[in-house]
Amino acid sequence: MPDRGGLTGGATVHHLPTRGVPGPFWSGAETDFRRAPAEFDALHLHDDDLADAGWEPDLTWDVPAELASGVYALKTTAAGDVDRIPFVVTPARHEAPVLVVLPTWTYLAYANWRTYAEYEAERLVIYGEARGIDERDRWLAAHPELGRSLYDVHTDGSGVCHTSRLRPIVNLRPDYFTPTTRGFRHYAQDLLLLDWLDRRGERYAVVTDDEVEREGTDLLSRYDVVLTGSHPEYCSAGMLDAYLAYTHAGGRLMYLGGNGFYQVTARHPGHPDALEIRRGHAGVATWVSDPGEEHLASTGERGGLWRLRGRAPNVLAGVGFTAQGFDSGYGYRRTAASADPAAAWVFDGVPAGVGDVFGTEGPGLGGAAGDELDRADVTLGTPPDAVVLASSVGHTEKIELVPEEADHGYAAPPPGVHPKVRADVVLLGRPGGGAVFSVGSIAWSTAMTHNGGDNAVSRITANVLDRFRDEPGPVLGRQ
Repeated sequence: MPDRGGLTGGATVHHLPTRGVPGPFWSGAETDFRRAPAEFDALHLHDDDLADAGWEPDLTWDVPAELASGVYALKTTAAGDVDRIPFVVTPARHEAPVLVVLPTWTYLAYANWRTYAEYEAERLVIYGEARGIDERDRWLAAHPELGRSLYDVHTDGSGVCHTSRLRPIVNLRPDYFTPTTRGFRHYAQDLLLLDWLDRRGERYAVVTDDEVEREGTDLLSRYDVVLTGSHPEYCSAGMLDAYLAYTHAGGRLMYLGGNGFYQVTARHPGHPDALEIRRGHAGVATWVSDPGEEHLASTGERGGLWRLRGRAPNVLAGVGFTAQGFDSGYGYRRTAASADPAAAWVFDGVPAGVGDVFGTEGPGLGGAAGDELDRADVTLGTPPDAVVLASSVGHTEKIELVPEEADHGYAAPPPGVHPKVRADVVLLGRPGGGAVFSVGSIAWSTAMTHNGGDNAVSRITANVLDRFRDEPGPVLGRQ
């Protein structure tokens, strides 16, 4: 970006340093830089800012017109090493009934996060066991020049608020091992969902968060059912608007993850390959915003959590982030409400009756309710007529409430595991036949793979997908 000030000889700024920060004359009376531009005349430069590595292309490839929409990889080899660099082919024609939206903004938020190698001893305390480290993390720790994730801090200790895909991202790989889950997470986990769809012979297309941000409801409305990935945490106002409008216009959304629709995020208008956040002062975070730096420089909007902007995930998905922990995965207990004929079809072919627990097995953490959990709450926007089909049980005190869920006041919290520590499976209807099915847990799609896909979690997902895709009438019979 060129310098537009009058105090220099015309410098050019590269790599998206932090803008929208108070200068030396900030009075503190205004926190929105748009309302007091003279007080926000500073620029925070870091020695490790990286918006564009500036690499020249080594090869180009024209996507064949007949290539099916899906996830592919460029396989490269050198001296016996193999790397697979992923890419998505979006649909040339919108003909499939099912659309999968990969949460690529979340992938970018975690891009090149190397904390597993940098804080290996601390992770051992968190987990209570050694879970191994992917060697790519150790390599990243030795190569800071590839840029940091939104969970890192710069070398001066300030939080990283920009991420970009115009650089090598070595932990975005199909075989990347995540100690947090004893296996796959994010992109690698979402490939398990695509494999499950392939095994069913499902006709589906794949897009990314970028397409939803750019095309909105016009894109989503071309499909009968939209499936999310396992962790669609980072999203813009436009994306929230698109999903909500889609379901209110008769579309069906399957939110197959946890901690979704959580963090205010924006694509930088001058750098469309880059994203920006401001952590604010709440939520699960590894850094917080300095005073006066809560507003995104790219859009001017206040950052932090959508919940604190009046748009809790519950409004869209019926559930919202409530707790996290990585000791184990857990099962769900089926509720009495799930036996209502309007919702009982979700459990067709599932041996679990009312009060029974299902989903206690799977790879990684070992259950369908694990990692990060969402619950229903009408005070946060869950529709009053939403049906809670099942709730997770058996959690230990290692599963902790997220900060925004903590009890305030003088009263002591209830002893033992807090009642808000749970994942809820929710089904809700919208006017005109629209519907939302939410599973309340990141670990859900991993558990779907147990026993070759022959399990209750997989069966429930299949029942909902079949109903959402094939039957246009009200899913609860009373919309």
